[in-house]
Amino acid sequence: MAVVEHMRMHSQAGRLLEQVLEHEFDTKHYRIAPGSVDAELREAFKILSEERARWEEDERKRMHEEVQQQRMEAEVAQRQRERMGGVK
Repeated sequence: MAVVEHMRMHSQAGRLLEQVLEHEFDTKHYRIAPGSVDAELREAFKILSEERARWEEDERKRMHEEVQQQRMEAEVAQRQRERMGGVK
């Protein structure tokens, strides 16, 4: 965590990320005047939004795969119980 914090405060990309996150907060909580965002910040904000959307889609897929895996495991366990009960 310390390395990440250091990079966010001391690298150009880190400082830009901080600006984007601060601006994102401002846009959610305050009225922002049109034209008050420079092109670099706008592009960074767009990239952040795209990356979040990609991450969210990956998370949805991962959760779906986990649910499918749990269902398969439950089915296998049920079949094993049925076989064990049928042996008696």
